[in-house]
Amino acid sequence: VKTTLQIPDSGEVEQWVDARLYCLYRGMSVGPHILQSALMALESWLLSIGKRDDVDLEAWLLYILRKSNNVMATGVVASVCIAYPEKAGKAGLALLSSKEIVECDRSRYASEVGTSLNLFFGLAPSYFIYEEERKNSNNLEHRQKDLEFLAIMMQQTDFREDVWKIFDNHRSKISADQNEETRIWRLALDRMDIRGFKQTSPPEELRKDTDEKAGNRIYFEPGEIESDIQEMIDENTQSLATTNRHLQLLSRARNIWEDQNSNDAKDWTKLLSEAKAIEEELEKPEEFYRGGPELVAAICVRDHLDKLDDNDFQWCVEHIESEIRRDYDCLDEIARIQKGGHQSDRAAASVTPLLAVHDRSAQAIDAMNLLTLALTHPIDEVQKYANSGVGAFLGDNHKGLVLQCAAAAAYRARLVASFQSEEEELPYSERTFGRELADRTIPMVK
Repeated sequence: VKTTLQIPDSGEVEQWVDARLYCLYRGMSVGPHILQSALMALESWLLSIGKRDDVDLEAWLLYILRKSNNVMATGVVASVCIAYPEKAGKAGLALLSSKEIVECDRSRYASEVGTSLNLFFGLAPSYFIYEEERKNSNNLEHRQKDLEFLAIMMQQTDFREDVWKIFDNHRSKISADQNEETRIWRLALDRMDIRGFKQTSPPEELRKDTDEKAGNRIYFEPGEIESDIQEMIDENTQSLATTNRHLQLLSRARNIWEDQNSNDAKDWTKLLSEAKAIEEELEKPEEFYRGGPELVAAICVRDHLDKLDDNDFQWCVEHIESEIRRDYDCLDEIARIQKGGHQSDRAAASVTPLLAVHDRSAQAIDAMNLLTLALTHPIDEVQKYANSGVGAFLGDNHKGLVLQCAAAAAYRARLVASFQSEEEELPYSERTFGRELADRTIPMVK
């Protein structure tokens, strides 16, 4: 898909739009590592010069937008504009002129909120510099904001009239066909356009604010919602309640997985009960918010294995096994190389070594077979997390199993190299490459 950015005083610029390209600088999508690194470095440099008053940040951002024919670098520009809305200027206006860019950044924001990128940071010493830089980058305040935030902030500057013209232009292009996608875009415009905002009461949690400045704060929210949009919201209220319950479980579980000392971690038994209740009371979740119960199961095995009663232990084991087996026959190339550290199959794979050496496992599952499945899984990251789990959770007491897993990885690499040498003897048109070659090793490694 192509989009057109209206750059003030420079005319139009067309760019190819793809969510994977847009998020490449965050390391959340598949792409060449050299491109990811270059985009990460570009963002880091722009964020650093944004702190200085003797550099024209806007000029650099405009230059990048004008020279780009796709959204890889545009995603970086959006990040910097959100971080420094007071310096975004015409670059910010250009971004807001594209519906597709605004929607791409909304998707990026949703991924930021739900993505865990630090699952096994620290295990590989050679990655230390990269991991430290990524942790610092992930924790930047503006990661939890998007271009809708930029739009609101720019309306509090001298560019407000320009922003309003952009909104009016977007509204003039809305088609007569009022499908759900169109109404969602109209709702987004209403969230961004402060001309329709109305004063409201402070949030409940802030009404008891003892800060001296609290009394001087005025709160606003979007005004009246048009009837057809409100109808759409009302129609989806029940499904939204179901979705929110799934998302809340998933969010709390990810928080515990990342931080074993969090407040949520103290109430892990309640989280386990909620996971079971959700399965019994609610319909099967959509793909984008599934995995909550499975992640809870992985947390219980990692942190509370000896505290689980037999029923809870069985429930956790069944969920971990089903998660490992779920995509074991996956043939989709993108899914197999996709990065998804936040997905529950990665967490499930990482705790399979713990099940493999636990006394109770033999009564519930063939744990060694499950570990084998995780270590030979078709999805690259599931394999990686299973191997990382061996290194993270198994100590000297299980040195034999650790060495066996390491030997299996080395044996597979040697087989791949051997197969590649054999293929080179064949005519090019008859050779097997890449994934098919690696898959041939799985039966032998097992």
